[in-house]
Amino acid sequence: MKIIIFSITEINDKKPKNDNGCHVKNERYIYNHGIEFNASRYGVEVVAYADFYENIKNSSYQNLPVLSIEEIKKYSFDYIILNKTNAETARAHLLSHGINEDKILSFESQRNECLTLFQQGTSVCIRTHSINEQEQQSVSNCFPIKALVSENIPNAKKFSYRCEEIVEAVFNAYKEAKQFDINQAALHVGENWYEFLKRTRPVFYEVIKEHDLVKLGLLLENFYRNEMSTGILGGEEGFKIFINANNYIANFRNIFNTWKNSVNDYDFKKVACPEVGNPYGVLLDGYIVHPNNFLNHYRASFTQNLLSDTNKNTIVEIGGGYGGYAYSLFINGFDGTYVNFDLPENLMVSSYFLKLLFPDKRILCYNQQIESIDNTLLSNYDIILMPHYMVETMPNKSSDLCINTISFSEMDYENIQYYVANFSRIAKKYIYHENMLDGGAGYKFFSESTFPEFCGFKKIFSIPSRWSWFNLNSSMHHHGEFLFERIEQEKN
Repeated sequence: MKIIIFSITEINDKKPKNDNGCHVKNERYIYNHGIEFNASRYGVEVVAYADFYENIKNSSYQNLPVLSIEEIKKYSFDYIILNKTNAETARAHLLSHGINEDKILSFESQRNECLTLFQQGTSVCIRTHSINEQEQQSVSNCFPIKALVSENIPNAKKFSYRCEEIVEAVFNAYKEAKQFDINQAALHVGENWYEFLKRTRPVFYEVIKEHDLVKLGLLLENFYRNEMSTGILGGEEGFKIFINANNYIANFRNIFNTWKNSVNDYDFKKVACPEVGNPYGVLLDGYIVHPNNFLNHYRASFTQNLLSDTNKNTIVEIGGGYGGYAYSLFINGFDGTYVNFDLPENLMVSSYFLKLLFPDKRILCYNQQIESIDNTLLSNYDIILMPHYMVETMPNKSSDLCINTISFSEMDYENIQYYVANFSRIAKKYIYHENMLDGGAGYKFFSESTFPEFCGFKKIFSIPSRWSWFNLNSSMHHHGEFLFERIEQEKN
């Protein structure tokens, strides 16, 4: 959708006593009634400004042309939005010049109509600000949401020669991990996940039982859209919901807007889906983008910024899912060691994903000869992918950051106690997690307020989730973001 904003200035002999809504410049009042901001929110493109001929002193404003009424017809636009000043006079002049009345709206008297129209836009927008001679310049760049991408996206050819080898490697790591005799109750898979995996991944368990690596390879090659991503990306059901949603543009824009206001790097390459696992999403500026990628890019950017004063950091994640956070870390330039502890069923997916994408990284998967994750392993590998129970073998204060997102609250309380204790022991600097404040509609959950304390840490912040799936407007569950910093003194 393209709009022209009309009547941005007004010449006054005297400065008005009440100049609310105006920016003062050289005794001229440049009105800012919120049109540009709301256009940016909904991906509406402002193509020009316009005004009465006698008011036009400059040919451009905010890097866009300023038109007289006579020049408007030369431009392609959907609507002219009248600003606060001289709205009725402006409407009359526009009509007298042959502008269709249906194309003219006042942002003051018809604000709701304007916003309703804006919400029908099919773009997203990034608006940036700068200072030029003590004046703020605001520039918007709009990007059309061209289409849903639901056709099959095979693994990129550059990965094909390694697929068979990697499938066998992740299968062997899974079998080794499942043979471990877990005696401690705290290490058992929680009730939620145990029942969930049994119910939602029947084909996977049958394939494992039959030792059928060909079928396993096909499952992994399409994990975005099948049962291998239940609880991670929504599995087949999540795929169908996404591609059949009537409001996918509004949902995508909501996540996009949260992302653009949470990061400093707007490189779409860094939120694009790599060609592994048959991804789906929205076509944005030539890239396939799944909404979940925005969350992972934000988390990677935020946690890397926390650690920006040191190099070669170690990050430990509990429950890394399909490997999205790890992928975002490394494409953002992370040069340390990433360690993921997860259920073997999920670890198989992240191992497949990361091993295909990073052939030059030193990646360690589990085998029973690995008795512990010691400092030698941490220094010799870029990525270490271990079953959940190996977390207790990590050395004390060996990780600069420990992270968990959207899973502690869904565990049995014994598991929560276990991981909180290990995070407290392992983290040298920071603990960051996103978990439930309240909700849990349809499943058992524990609120973050019931978690044990992270011993030796102080809470830096606790804020409701910024993401629409998890924030206070969600009808399903309310999550929060939590950051803790170690405060206890190092012992000599």
